[in-house]
Amino acid sequence: GKIVWGVYHHQAYARQGISEINPTGAVWYNVTRNSHLSKSIKWVSCDHSSVWAITTDSKVLFRKGVCETFPEGKIWIEVKPSIPFVQIACCNNIVWGLDCTGKVYVRESISGSHPAGREWKDVKSPLFAAISVVDSGIVWGIDFNSRLWFRCGASIFEPEGGGPWWEVAVGSISKQPPSSAQSLWQVISIERSNSILQSVTSLMGGGSNRFLALSACAQSGICLLTHDNQLHACWKVTTGYTYEPACTDDLLSVSCWKQISVSNISPWIIRDDEELFCLLSSEKAKAIECQGPVSLLTTSPSGVCSHIP
Repeated sequence: GKIVWGVYHHQAYARQGISEINPTGAVWYNVTRNSHLSKSIKWVSCDHSSVWAITTDSKVLFRKGVCETFPEGKIWIEVKPSIPFVQIACCNNIVWGLDCTGKVYVRESISGSHPAGREWKDVKSPLFAAISVVDSGIVWGIDFNSRLWFRCGASIFEPEGGGPWWEVAVGSISKQPPSSAQSLWQVISIERSNSILQSVTSLMGGGSNRFLALSACAQSGICLLTHDNQLHACWKVTTGYTYEPACTDDLLSVSCWKQISVSNISPWIIRDDEELFCLLSSEKAKAIECQGPVSLLTTSPSGVCSHIP
C-alpha cells in the first residue's frame, strides 16, 4: 500500500512518496516531532484513511486526515474510554483492539461524521496474543497456544462479524529446511486474496504445526510462518497452492528477521538490528535508509508507517 507508518524511539514516522513506480517511497516524516506526543508512541496501525496509535501510558489515539497524498495526516484525537490495549488492528474502517489480558474489542459507530467511532464493545473470543483484520471482512487471531483462528462477516455495519470462531488445523507443508544462517521469523503478515480461506484451509491438512503471528491486507499474495521456523510465500497467486521462499536475494540470506508487514505494493521487513528492508520482488530486496533503527512497522493496503524510538 501507499500508507506506511513506523515507530522508532517511541516517535511515529510516516513514509512519503510511495507509489507503484517507487514502492519504497522517498523520505520519512516525523509525525510526533515537536508535539506533546514526542517519544510517547508504542504501537501504530494504519488504514487507507486513518491511523490508530497506542501511547506508552495506554491512551488510544486516532489520526485524522490521512490519505495517499497526505500520509502523515493532520491531527490526533484521543479515543475514549481508554482501555489498556497492546495492539490495534484496522482495515476499511473496521477497528479491533487487543488488551493485555488477551480480550478483544471492536470499535462501534464509525462513520463519516464520527471517524473515530463512539465506543468499544468487547467480543466473545478465545484469549489472543495477536489479531489482524482483513479487507474481506475476516478477523484472524493467534491464541496463547499459537493456534490460528478466524471469524467472518466483519463490516462497517457489523464490525464484530458474525458466527463462531473457527480454528485452522495446520498440517504439514511441502518445504525445504532453513539453513543454519536463517533464524526464527517472529512476526509475519498474511496478504489477503479473495480466496484466502480456501488458500489457508486447503493448504493445511490437520496436524501439529502452528503459526507464530500474522497480519493481513490485499492483492500481493499469501505469506505463512509455521512454528518450526518455516516462512512460505505465495506471491500474487490467489489459490494459495504453490509456496516458495519469500525472497531469494542474497542480501537476505544471512539476516535474522524481527517483523514483516505486507502492503498491496510490496512486503516490508525489519531485521533484528532494526534495519528496514523492502522486498521489491521474490528475487530482489532493497535496504531502506532511515533516520535510525526501526522498532515497529505497520502498513495499510496503500501505505506504510514505522516507529523510530
